[in-house]
Amino acid sequence: MDQNPGGVLFLLIIALTATLTYSTAADHLPAPIHLTSQWLDPFILKLSWKMPPDLPKDCRPTYIVEELDKERRPTQVAENQTFSQYFLSEKMKSGPFMLSVAAECLGLKSKAANITIGTNPPHAELVKNFRCFEDHPKECTWTPLDSTQNLTFHYRHCGRSEEKLHDCVQQSEEHVCYMNQRDLTRDVCVVVNSATHMNTLKPERAVHVPPLNITVEGNSLRLTWTPSDVRRHWLFDLWYKECDQPKEPLTFQENTFQIPYDPCCIYNFQYRVRSTGSETPISSSNSSVLTYGSGKCYNAAIIVAIVAPILLFFCVLLSCYCFRRHKDIICPIVPYPSNLLKELMNGTKDPGKPTSLLTTDQEVLDDVKVFLVNDRTSQQRV
Repeated sequence: MDQNPGGVLFLLIIALTATLTYSTAADHLPAPIHLTSQWLDPFILKLSWKMPPDLPKDCRPTYIVEELDKERRPTQVAENQTFSQYFLSEKMKSGPFMLSVAAECLGLKSKAANITIGTNPPHAELVKNFRCFEDHPKECTWTPLDSTQNLTFHYRHCGRSEEKLHDCVQQSEEHVCYMNQRDLTRDVCVVVNSATHMNTLKPERAVHVPPLNITVEGNSLRLTWTPSDVRRHWLFDLWYKECDQPKEPLTFQENTFQIPYDPCCIYNFQYRVRSTGSETPISSSNSSVLTYGSGKCYNAAIIVAIVAPILLFFCVLLSCYCFRRHKDIICPIVPYPSNLLKELMNGTKDPGKPTSLLTTDQEVLDDVKVFLVNDRTSQQRV
């Protein structure tokens, strides 16, 4: 040995390498093989694979399926070499994604086998605000992103097993369809198809916006609404403006309540209802803006402040006109006492006074002729 130290060193290196290689191989299981994917319908993806070869004795592996995204959410799968899960467009519309499958047993883990998942046709957002109403259980509505597209709607109950797709029947109403085979106790998944894309989604549970009744009670407005019986507990969210001034948002548990009222203002109301409690929460959409009031009020102080000066102006104007028209009567010319005394002392010497007495006009007299008649003549005539 001492005569050949290089050979001894070479043998030690080979032995160490073999030991490390065996230790590394013993710490890992072989990866699953023949990993394939299949879409059972627009929602359900099925993965299948074969058991890794050369497993240790008494090794019954379990499998970990992992979504290779930012969250890296693992799912434990039993001994079966298949995995099914439903996926919606929320994940698919950004493009293909990747899944990995790894085996575990006896405290050892295999390397992962990866597969890329895509769809045909590709996913895209075709509608928004897809809602199904619990107070009208078969009715669903949506808002199309492109109103020129011809869209079809199908649904099934969400789950990992295969199920027949049903038509969501569209009638004369625009952007409304009806799920006639829906089980109200189960969640529904919807697929929307256009000529080039598809959109899979889970509808939002909702109720219709209830009507709001508004009445005046003294200096208050009483607002009343009727809650739906699909839930026991509701909250009423209210936003409103008074004379175009936004007020603080209000939330009520009661179905009738009051707010201060100014008859000189116009009120704009918008509201929604939402459920509370342990059940699946549902809500209505925001209502359209409801306007109340005319904005016409008759404030006595304001009316007096406007009308009184106008009336006073016309009164002064009329008084001036009447005074000028009848000034000789209202303000006659009064002679001075000294002038009266002069007239008495001077008599008619004043050249400004008349020099003759005042005489009346001579009366017109008829000429009357009188004849004397003797008594004899008159008697004979008699």
